[in-house]
Amino acid sequence: MENVKRKNPLKTAFQKLIKNKMATLCFFVLLVEILLVIFAPMITDYGYEEQDPALRLRPGFWGIHEEEAAQMGGVKPQDIYAEGHLLGTDNFGRDILTRLLYGGRISLMVGFVSTAMGLAVGVLCGLLAGYYKQLDNPIMRVMDILFTFPGILLAMLIIAMFGVSTFNAMLAISIWSIPSFARMVRGRVLQLKEEDYTFSIEKNAETGEMVIGGQGDVQLEMLAKKVKARYGVDMKLSEPKIAYRETIRGTAEAEGKHKKQSGGHGQYGHCKIRFSPCEEEFVFEEEVVGGAVPKNYFPAVEKGL
Repeated sequence: MENVKRKNPLKTAFQKLIKNKMATLCFFVLLVEILLVIFAPMITDYGYEEQDPALRLRPGFWGIHEEEAAQMGGVKPQDIYAEGHLLGTDNFGRDILTRLLYGGRISLMVGFVSTAMGLAVGVLCGLLAGYYKQLDNPIMRVMDILFTFPGILLAMLIIAMFGVSTFNAMLAISIWSIPSFARMVRGRVLQLKEEDYTFSIEKNAETGEMVIGGQGDVQLEMLAKKVKARYGVDMKLSEPKIAYRETIRGTAEAEGKHKKQSGGHGQYGHCKIRFSPCEEEFVFEEEVVGGAVPKNYFPAVEKGL
């Protein structure tokens, strides 16, 4: 079989991402969010616990500026924009934008860590259930039990048992995601177990046949039955054709003469052709002895040969 250049999985995934406009939009939104929470100290000058009681419940940039309020008169302080607080303040005078940025750090950490924990345990359970038949039923029954619990109810149960903390929240989310990962991995493992890796297939470019290879006729017949049972496709097995080739093994020569008298100088030509084996597929060389032949004749002779 011809060597096929393997595609880069990262490049393939990126190409699929670009083709899906919604996925591309979500990717850039997530990227912007990650950059905002990482560079939060550079974006805002306030601490996430810093309080200013004098600026309680102030509106953001959409509020009335102090210059306009002075001209209008009778404007309540709660309607005046607090300078420097882009999204306003809460009931303790804390900057809302700052708290959103720093809170985003916790949200991203919970999302990534809980998904990683659920993925690790789910993949392990899926591999064990798919590979070991005796463990398949017990593991998958536990996954079914976890599936019966709604995510919110499971989170409340874990929080009630272990207390309120960020780690317990990540634990609840990871446990809820384990069954999904386990089922996907188990299905893929069962599919791979049925594959025959001693089987090969290629299309012969010279004969146009689809050539399959294996360890014997019995294996190929079993493969044909499996294809028929799974896909409903009949396979007609026969001996493959062989593309025989001919080549020059020795040296041979031929010659011809052309004479024509029509008045004047007349026409005369003497041509010799020599064939001999070479390492390359085809090599054409010309030799002119005792005369002059226009060079534009040579390509026609080469094409004829």
